[in-house]
Amino acid sequence: MGRCDNCRTLILFGGVSTSGLRFCSPSCAEQAHLAIAGQRLPDREVRKHVWDVYKGACPCCGGHGPTDIRPSYRVFSLVFMTRWSTHPVLGCRSCGIKSQLLGLAFSLVLGWWGFPWGLLMTPVQVLRNLFALLSGDNGTPSEALDKVVRIRLAGELGAVSPPEVAAPAMPKAS
Repeated sequence: MGRCDNCRTLILFGGVSTSGLRFCSPSCAEQAHLAIAGQRLPDREVRKHVWDVYKGACPCCGGHGPTDIRPSYRVFSLVFMTRWSTHPVLGCRSCGIKSQLLGLAFSLVLGWWGFPWGLLMTPVQVLRNLFALLSGDNGTPSEALDKVVRIRLAGELGAVSPPEVAAPAMPKAS
């Protein structure tokens, strides 16, 4: 049992290994390798692309920017099972507000039904959504947008070849 070296998801069974790292899936391994390759790209060129995305049209609604990564937070509970998550949206402020309001409503309706984590995490996720709703745009692209643009550029430029992924050995049929 371990954690994915990219997304930190708990790996109970299986997973894939590459370059001495362990990942929950081949797509997670590829994303990690693209992120590493993206860090090697020239900062000046990446900054230009980041500002192009930031000042560009919203990919969700086509409206005016600024376009940035805007997170919403959710929690879902059912008796003894609770799951909380962050949902990043690449969009304008209006699309971000819609996503955050949806996360707020989702958490308020479906978050309370688990013990003990539902009762503890629902207020946390509700407050995180409220804080995100109240915080405005500071006029510069976020670090999350920089990371997304670097990963996309690395993928587009073919900066990294697909990693050799070692899948768990499957038993042979006799």
